[in-house]
Amino acid sequence: LAAATGAITVTTGSNVRARNRDVNASAKTNLRVLEGATVEARRHAALVAGDDLQVGAATGGVATVVADTGDVLLRAGDDLAIGRTGVVQARDSDYDTLGQPDRQNTIRIEGDTGGDADAAGTRILVEGRVLGQNVVIQGNADADTIELRRMLQLAGHTRILGLGGEDLIVVDRQPSLLTTHNRPGHSATSGSNVVRDTIDIDGGDLTDAVVITIVGDGATDVLFNVVDGGAPDRGADTLTILGTPEADVFLLRRNFVAALEKTGTDADGRPTFSLAVERVNYDRSINGRLLVSAGDGNDEFYVDDNSAITTLDGG
Repeated sequence: LAAATGAITVTTGSNVRARNRDVNASAKTNLRVLEGATVEARRHAALVAGDDLQVGAATGGVATVVADTGDVLLRAGDDLAIGRTGVVQARDSDYDTLGQPDRQNTIRIEGDTGGDADAAGTRILVEGRVLGQNVVIQGNADADTIELRRMLQLAGHTRILGLGGEDLIVVDRQPSLLTTHNRPGHSATSGSNVVRDTIDIDGGDLTDAVVITIVGDGATDVLFNVVDGGAPDRGADTLTILGTPEADVFLLRRNFVAALEKTGTDADGRPTFSLAVERVNYDRSINGRLLVSAGDGNDEFYVDDNSAITTLDGG
């Protein structure tokens, strides 16, 4: 599918399927997959918009983009959105196929890439479901905003990359991420390379800000790794962790902050906590400031070390 001068819209109830090959759709301006529409490829699926790209909406039927055995590419010259009805999926979930390496299982979500060059960065908003083995969400050289807002579901090792520019990366109340995949270069003590999926965030060059709002329900279990790959003398990079209106408990140690949930007390009167933890790992590349703001509620901080200049705000 190609629109050399205009837009492409896969309308409600429409199905675009390639049973034995790829699906490639390219629009000069906007590309939209509306609620109730499906784009499905046997191998790779690529949707490229010169301006904005949209999959799904806030309400309505499910809008699906899926690759059975290959990669999914969503690329926008300007902004990109996966609404709450959107599902983006790479179904192939194993690196190894009949003893041969198989790397064709990546979902790439790229904003501010291609199209007509301009000085404005991208806004990438993800609210729906993104399901794969590898997920890469990235901006480009300008000042970008990348937001995961109360996603319905995420599966796969996820990397969020700001690249160049002064970027804002926001993760708002991310649900549990407990899936595992066989990832090359990672070997557990058992000798297996099957590891837990994480959300790895790197703002890249210049001054970047990462903001993570916890769920705080005692059931959410997710692991973030936050670093900044830019040179230390090219910006002051910050990490902000926000609590809830209820009573929050934060544990700070070297290189991590964990949001815990009290479940009661033991026989000696000591507090007990849920096994589900929202944990944020970071390192000294966060050279601007670590801010942990608990918000409302009767909050508690337990601190025995840190790895960045730190501010604790009890609300």
